[in-house]
Order: sequence, then structure tokens, then C-alpha cells
Amino acid sequence: MTKYLLFLLMLLSSPWALTQTLPATTLLDAQAGQEVENDELWVSLSVSRDGSNPTDIIQAVLAKLNAAVAQARKLDGVQLQVGNVHTTPVWGPKGKTNQWTAQAELSLVSTNTQALGQLASELSSLMQLNGIQFRLSKDKRLQVEKALLKDMATQFQDRASSIAVAFGFKSYRIQSLNFNPKHDRPYPMPMAMARSVAADAAAINIPNEGGKTSVSVGLQASIELLP
Repeated sequence: MTKYLLFLLMLLSSPWALTQTLPATTLLDAQAGQEVENDELWVSLSVSRDGSNPTDIIQAVLAKLNAAVAQARKLDGVQLQVGNVHTTPVWGPKGKTNQWTAQAELSLVSTNTQALGQLASELSSLMQLNGIQFRLSKDKRLQVEKALLKDMATQFQDRASSIAVAFGFKSYRIQSLNFNPKHDRPYPMPMAMARSVAADAAAINIPNEGGKTSVSVGLQASIELLP
């Protein structure tokens, strides 16, 4: 009987046997993620000409560029950006030659991926297709992150409450909160042009398989466990 009473007294005096009387601090991580269908297409085009007369070749380049811009403007919802337009001399083994190179760039972005893919296919006969990429639009990414934040907050609250109860505390209080949005990771990258498609060639067909992007959010918090 004496040994039993001694064991009972030791058990009751255990630091986790009773509700805690002093606060404690711990770190807690939470994460949430989702794979989302890409809804935006980015297309990069360029045109270049070589020749001995810089005025003639830049005019030829601008004519192609203006024709492509005029055609692209017919598509509603497409964002156009004219890139670097320049003329540079051609250098050879003995220095500067009498040849020049003129070049212009054009980028197109739209969430109407099928229509932009068709447009890019048509423009590939006017300009050089440097690359295309399916990606997540800013609006959709923010929408997904907003939903993930709610899921992560619920997960965080459940874990914090469970930790508090498991170690004999009644509640918790957040001391600091560090939100850590993760960079998007393409999953998979369905099409990235490894080489340019020459202008003036026959129009090419561009697949409309956008693939998915992995979006995730995370946080680390310092919480105080309260007796």
C-alpha cells in the first residue's frame, strides 16, 4: 500500500498530469497547397532583317511588326507589348562590316488561350515565334491563394488548440505570425519552345494543353500556451 501511495503521489506531481499554471511558448508551422489549371498564355515573337542599308531593313522590320500588331488588336482581351526595336552593325573578323541587322520584339498575353494560340499560329508566318508558355493569371492566382489562406488558417487553429490541450493548457495566443507565400511551380510545363520558328514559314499549329501550376502558401507562428 505504501508503494502504491508513493506512485500515486509521483504521478500527480508530474508536470503534465495537471493543468499548467505557467504559460509556455512554441513555434508552429502550417501549409496549404493546390494544383490549378493554367488559364493564361504568353507568346513571344520577333522579326529581324539583315542588309547593307539600315533604313531599308528597319522599315521592313517595322512593316512586319505593325502588321502583326494590327492583327493582334482584333482579338479582344489580348495584352500587347512591343519590346526592343533596334538596328545594330554586323561585326566580322576584321571589325565592322557594311552589313546591318534590324530587330523588333512583340509579346502577347491573354486568358483566351485557344484564341491566342490560333493568333500566334497565324502570326508565325509574319514573325519569328520565339516561345510560348502557359501559366496562371494574376487574378486566378490571388483567388486560389485567398482560398488556401482560409484552409491554412483552419489547419493552424486546429493544430494550435490540439497542442495546447495535449500539454495541459487551456488556450493559446499568437505572439508573431510570418506569412510565407511559395513561388508557383509549373506542373508540368507543357510547352516551351526549345528553338525559334522562322518567320515567313507556313503557319504552325499550337497545342492548347495548358497543364497545371502548383500554388502553395505557408506560415510560421510563435504561440503562447496559456494556463
